Amino acid sequence: MIISYQWLCEWVSPPSDMTHLCDLLTMAGLEVSSTDSVPLVSERVVVGEVMTSEVIPNHAGLHLCRVDTGHARSRTIVCGAGNVYAGMKTAVALPGAKLGKARHVKQRSIAGLSSNGMLCSSEELGLDDNSSGILWLNDDAAVGRSLNNHLGLDDVLLDIELTPNRGDCLSIVGIAREVSALTGMPLTPPIVPITRARHRQSFPIVLENPEDCPRWVGRVLTELNPTARSPDFIRERLRRCGIRSIGLVVDVTNYVMLEYGQPMHAFRLDRIDRGIRVRRSQSGESLTLLDHQRVALAAGTLVIADETQPIAIAGVMGGLNTAVSNSTQQVLLEAAYFRPSAIAQRARQMGLQTDAVYRFERGVDPYLQKQAILRATELLALFAGAQPGPVCEAVARKDLPSRRRITLRRKRLDRILGTRLAARLVKRGLERLQMDVRVSGSDWLVRPPNYRLDVSYEHDLI
Repeated sequence: MIISYQWLCEWVSPPSDMTHLCDLLTMAGLEVSSTDSVPLVSERVVVGEVMTSEVIPNHAGLHLCRVDTGHARSRTIVCGAGNVYAGMKTAVALPGAKLGKARHVKQRSIAGLSSNGMLCSSEELGLDDNSSGILWLNDDAAVGRSLNNHLGLDDVLLDIELTPNRGDCLSIVGIAREVSALTGMPLTPPIVPITRARHRQSFPIVLENPEDCPRWVGRVLTELNPTARSPDFIRERLRRCGIRSIGLVVDVTNYVMLEYGQPMHAFRLDRIDRGIRVRRSQSGESLTLLDHQRVALAAGTLVIADETQPIAIAGVMGGLNTAVSNSTQQVLLEAAYFRPSAIAQRARQMGLQTDAVYRFERGVDPYLQKQAILRATELLALFAGAQPGPVCEAVARKDLPSRRRITLRRKRLDRILGTRLAARLVKRGLERLQMDVRVSGSDWLVRPPNYRLDVSYEHDLI
């Protein structure tokens, strides 16, 4: 699990000493296998705006661009990228910048014209291996600002190796909770507004197998701006965590997964027939997945279906027919709780391993789904003008995991630890882990939080 220190700081105030932070997490059972600083680019690389772009006659593929870099006068730059256009914001390497190990940017003559800098691709900047064109920044990028500052490149990535029972830590908020418990610093989660419904469109949801899926939450979003792009900070955070940017809707669902630990999916609304059924597949059913693979569904596979056919393998991968694209303007968001064994077994049988499977098979918080829907709604309303309908929820409460109180006996605690901790320290330590603690004589009655699926017995508390 890759964790951005910069992103973590939005949720808690971790120690600034990276060695100390890594030691704390490792001693708590969250082994930090490595830390890597995000490579910075030259301070001579800034945000620029292409004012004009004109084809240079008799020089195929070359454009003469007039670029504003925040200085008193604009500069002319010759660019060979096919995606350059007037009005775009991009990364500009000014004369004196060093790119990579060998390339030094300087003023030079190209096609007989003076070129005073370089418009850069993300590959040339060392950000990734995309060399298909120059880096396209959002319209709100401040001209003249250092690219390091704009993209927040002054960051450290922690590679944390988690044991299979700690699925609650497969997110920024999960690690933030641990840091809070270890340091005593309070959690400072971003406030997620409850975006009220702008229309009444919803979908009926039927849970045919509530023992495998006791909660399914959805929300219809309409009027998404098809020209909206993922904000630079979302694309950059996904990149650092090893996830490729696809498009705004998919990027937002992945962003929420990394932030909260709740896998999500978005269906193209106009491809769904009448309603949603969470059921087991029938003999002979098949589905073409997002990766274009056609799979025959073994009878009994848990699927998300409409009134006609399966549209996704539950908790594993969506179907191609209902896939969203950059032009999709109406979507149905999904956040669900699936029983871990219902996902893991089928995913292994089909040879499918996705980020969603990785989390569902380890167990997600069965009460997190609505929060994830609200967060995704907030981001899509903010960046794409999405108009949300009501939150739709189907829940079988008797099938949701319940957390019983665990008796922690003073005598057993003392015997295993070989020492006697003050009662107030025991209670405070458990409460820092978000445990609900009641004192019962010399013992404690402890109810773990919903997300701590690894805590079920007395020895788990010790």
